[in-house]
Amino acid sequence: MLVPAAVASVDALHIKRLIYLSCGFKALMGDTDALLAAGWRLSSCQAYFFFPGTDSIETLAVFDRQ
Repeated sequence: MLVPAAVASVDALHIKRLIYLSCGFKALMGDTDALLAAGWRLSSCQAYFFFPGTDSIETLAVFDRQ
């Protein structure tokens, strides 16, 4: 999960788009909350099965600067 200092570091880069790949749904939810609070907008979110035959689901999220 992103700590507040990590969110601040991302903000300091002044990027317009952040591509986020998560291997854990709970971490994604917490990080999404932190990024939304910091002024990012969730543009898209898609689940993928990168490891067939397992119960692992990866999620690719795209955040854009508001």
